[in-house]
Amino acid sequence: MGEIYGIAGVAGNGQSELMDILTGENINIKSGSITFDNKKIEKYGPQKRRDLSISFVPENRLGHSAVPELSLSENILLSQFPKNNFIRNGIILKNNVDDFANNVINEFKVITPGNDAKASSLSGGNLQKYVIGREISSKPKILIISHPTWGIDAGAEHSIRESLIELSQNGTSIIVISQDLDELIEITHKISVIYDGNLSKPFKTSEIEIEKLGLLMGGKNE
Repeated sequence: MGEIYGIAGVAGNGQSELMDILTGENINIKSGSITFDNKKIEKYGPQKRRDLSISFVPENRLGHSAVPELSLSENILLSQFPKNNFIRNGIILKNNVDDFANNVINEFKVITPGNDAKASSLSGGNLQKYVIGREISSKPKILIISHPTWGIDAGAEHSIRESLIELSQNGTSIIVISQDLDELIEITHKISVIYDGNLSKPFKTSEIEIEKLGLLMGGKNE
């Protein structure tokens, strides 16, 4: 079983910068290291991390998680892992890609004319469901996700949270960055707070009081 680790914080306290470091968008860190499967990966860019089966969904879905002018099927290739069987001998297996896209559309109830629709044609909520569904369906070793249910309807919110819990039960470790304390309390095993660029020690979610988390988010010392 994988662990779901939450990072709570009010916007502007370093969440975006942390996400850039975790995903490889920023590899120019001055100190510290990132270890995965006994490898130092802090100098690995996004694609090299994906090749290790590390998946991520940044806060800005359009542009960072999906290319606006590409179709939904074409955007599937952005999360391509070797095990997904989308490419063989340098040739894209279109039927496999289309089937994967259709499964995401159906499972996550994405409202769209079809897998050939451009990503830019989807509403913000539907694009979010599609991008998150794409990453969850890839069954990565690690999923790093920012604000998973921000701006979507209650039904989709519940579905995504349940999917994250199920993914962790099947062995994926998940890092969730969110301002939504209720969300983090519901789905995480451990939780830390980021304030002014500093990360608190992790707490067991089942043992920490939400009031204490609120104080930490406001900059109060433990």
